[in-house]
Amino acid sequence: MTLEESVQEEKDVVEEKGTVKFVYDKTIGSYLENKLIDFHEGPRGGFSITDNAPGGPCDGCSC
Repeated sequence: MTLEESVQEEKDVVEEKGTVKFVYDKTIGSYLENKLIDFHEGPRGGFSITDNAPGGPCDGCSC
């Protein structure tokens, strides 16, 4: 994962959730279906991506 200076509309998807914009490459879109993206603050903080599929191992919670 890298930070880009600009969005390339032919390659990228932009989704907005509240005041946060997520930009990702179109080729990974299917991997993000039914996933929960969360940010954790603190010394070991950062983003986590977990399975959030109904009926899955987490059944709607962040494992």
